Amino acid sequence: MGDVLKDDDFLDAALMTINAERVLKEYQKNIQYLDGMKFLIRPIKVVRTRIVHKSRNYSIIDDQLYFQGRDDVLRQTIRKGEISRLLYEFHDGFYGSHFASLITTEKILQTSYYSPTFFKDAHDYCRNCDVCQTYA
Repeated sequence: MGDVLKDDDFLDAALMTINAERVLKEYQKNIQYLDGMKFLIRPIKVVRTRIVHKSRNYSIIDDQLYFQGRDDVLRQTIRKGEISRLLYEFHDGFYGSHFASLITTEKILQTSYYSPTFFKDAHDYCRNCDVCQTYA
């Protein structure tokens, strides 16, 4: 067998290093609540209920934030900045063949990554893809 080279540009290598401390503000309230089942500031009841409701599908495992959907699969949450790299890889890159936004999103979800805006971001990305618009 050949030697396996370490590739820092490989998508999974970069995404697997994301931990709960580096997650953007969109997950920060969920992490604070899950970390100690408490709030740093005393929000009003409506805001507190919303945070508890949104946090019920999230778990912190080994300093990683995961989302568990209706299919009971744990998916690692990713930051907004990583979404464009994933979309490039699964639409234009090695994993993709300029599929439509729904198929691109399904391929990403099958690899156990999650973002609440995947479907919208994939739709926008495919709409702005020059190759797709040329042959569509």
